[in-house]
This record gives sequence, structure tokens and C-alpha cells, in this order.
Amino acid sequence: MIYGIWIGGIVVITLVINLLRLMTTPSLNRWLLVGASSLVVIWHGMLFNFYDFHWSVLLLIVTGLVCFQVKGMLTAILVSWLLVYSQSGTLSFPLLLSYVFFGLGAALLFGYVQQLKRERSERLRMLTASSRQLNVFREVSFTMQDTLDLDRLLQTILTSVTAGHGLGFNRSIIFFADPEKDSIYGVMGTGP
Repeated sequence: MIYGIWIGGIVVITLVINLLRLMTTPSLNRWLLVGASSLVVIWHGMLFNFYDFHWSVLLLIVTGLVCFQVKGMLTAILVSWLLVYSQSGTLSFPLLLSYVFFGLGAALLFGYVQQLKRERSERLRMLTASSRQLNVFREVSFTMQDTLDLDRLLQTILTSVTAGHGLGFNRSIIFFADPEKDSIYGVMGTGP
């Protein structure tokens, strides 16, 4: 019966915290997440008489890392170690060392994931830019196939090269080659 009340309380508080998270600033949202993780760790200890309590605090360490980077992780390690001390009554330095190593491993993994996200974002940005340029080339190609008017065709090519949504050059010129005279001559241009 008492476990049902505990679990019901956890569900209600979780719902309230999630509703608050949707209506707050990102900074307050991080604090709510760390606070909720702390409550989960404490409730886990209360429900199971603090049996293997020192393993559930790993959640708090990871949450501190994700929300507040290295400072949050170090603070969470210290708080976790003190929580375990408050329940066990002994200061275990090997346990503190294991929390530090766990935190460092989580920080390395988190940093690697962040780097992958940045690389993915950069690749997506490059692909989007390339896609825009390919779309301009496609439109120019359709226009070139659609018209027989040389002036309109040349104007379309110049516009696609100098337009901001195209290649974005600030000036361009089209040359024709004269194989008989072995020379080239300008036909149309645009720009300052």
C-alpha cells in the first residue's frame, strides 16, 4: 500500500514538473530537470531502503553533466557522494573515485555526441546550399531548353549567376568564341 502511494506521488510530481518545464525558460528548465532527477534518486533510496543507492545517483551525475556541463557534473558527483554518505555513514573514497571516472567517461561520450551533432548540422547546411545551387541550375536548364530567343537565354544565364539565391556573384559576362579568328568576344554582361 505504501509503495502505491509513493509511486502515485512520483507520477503526480513528474506530471507537474513536466508541465512546468513547458512554460519556463531554458535555464529554469535545466534546474527543474536536475531537481527532478534528485527527487528520483532520493525516492529510489526510500522505496528500496537505500539498497544499491549508490548506483542510482549515476542518473544525477549524467543529468548534471547534460544540464550544466562539467561544473554541473562535478557538483552532482559531490552531492551524490554526500547523499550516499548520509545513508551509509561512511566516506568511501573509492566510491568517489568511481563517480569521478564515471563522470569523465560520460563527459567524453557527451562531448563526442555534441561533436557529431555539430558535424551533422554543418553537413546539412552545406547540402542545403548545394541543393539551392542545383535548383538554380535546373531552372536555367529548363529555361535554356524552353526558349529559342538568344537574348532571353543569355539574360537568364546572367541572372542565375548573379542572383543572391543563385551563385551570388556580383558581376558576370558571357563570351562567345570565334574559331575562325581564334578569339573570344563579349556578348552580354551585368554587374557594377
